[in-house]
Amino acid sequence: MSTIDPTYGAHPEDLLAAYALDILDEEETLQVESHLGLCYECHEAVDSMRTTAAVLGQSVGGVLPPHSLQARVMNALPHVEEPASQPVLTEPARRERSWLSRALIPVAAVLIIGLLGYNLTNNFLLSARLDSLQREGEKLTQLEQMAGEDSQFKASLHELRVASYWLADSNSPPMILEPPAHTDNSQGILLVAKDGRRAMLMVAGMKELPPPSSYQVWLMRQGQRTWVGQLKVDPSGWGTVTLHPSETFFGFEKMQLTTDAAASTTGREDMVLEGYILAQSFAK
Repeated sequence: MSTIDPTYGAHPEDLLAAYALDILDEEETLQVESHLGLCYECHEAVDSMRTTAAVLGQSVGGVLPPHSLQARVMNALPHVEEPASQPVLTEPARRERSWLSRALIPVAAVLIIGLLGYNLTNNFLLSARLDSLQREGEKLTQLEQMAGEDSQFKASLHELRVASYWLADSNSPPMILEPPAHTDNSQGILLVAKDGRRAMLMVAGMKELPPPSSYQVWLMRQGQRTWVGQLKVDPSGWGTVTLHPSETFFGFEKMQLTTDAAASTTGREDMVLEGYILAQSFAK
């Protein structure tokens, strides 16, 4: 039931009690609240109703339902799992956390810049060190090459001196050794001393044999071989050896170089160089 006030319009008297008990729907609640803001009389009536309801609630003692009824009611309610509650930060905690975050940002920036600078410095130093090691390695390689060339030059010079000595001391012309049927470009020269008991053999264009293999030097007489020494060559195919046979060179017919150390071998399949001794008439 509603009454009409000429100043404030209709009074929602039938809704005031329900409003005081907070059982109106949203539309009715808005209607009553808009009227209460204008009507002092209805506002006082709602306050009085709320006070009366509070007094009545305090004057009646609480009554618990029977245990069986309470159990049925609880079982009838839908089971809803409550989500884990998240800790709620209070306003002071939020301010403290915000202040800490703002304070840590420049510190983190300084650390990042420092790490970048450290990495750049280390990379620069490492690159410089690697370049230095590479230059030192190149210098060491050059020194080793120079030392090898110097050693080879000294060895060649020594061989030339020895060859000059043999030429001056020889009583026969140099003996030329050539491959059978001229199958390759290898060749050799034998210089024999005046007494025929010493000689120097020099070869060039020979194939380097894998260690410990070496070329075998033989003197031939009446189809029989007499071993007088062995010869090694360098990667360029050059090699020299001084020979001291048990008897004079001029007592033999020719010289052979083979890759086989077997003295009983008389065939030509293992021979790489051969030369005839033509200076027998010059022996003393």
